[in-house]
Amino acid sequence: ESTLTKEQEIKTEPSKKYIISNSLIQMRKKPDLLSTSVVGQMKIGTAYEIIGEVSNIYGGFYKLDNELYVTKNSNYTIC
Repeated sequence: ESTLTKEQEIKTEPSKKYIISNSLIQMRKKPDLLSTSVVGQMKIGTAYEIIGEVSNIYGGFYKLDNELYVTKNSNYTIC
């Protein structure tokens, strides 16, 4: 059982991760590979905060701070 107070727990939350695009990446409104889910492209050099990860039958996805999803691949840098 944790002996941390609520204030201490808030201060010790994990560090944030960011994704920076190295190429044009499709951004999706749902974590799937259907063409109807694509709502735009992440431009080269653009950065977003990663707020979650999703794995399903379509593979792995990152959920970004703009509430959109991108597939996990090697076309960007995570820092």
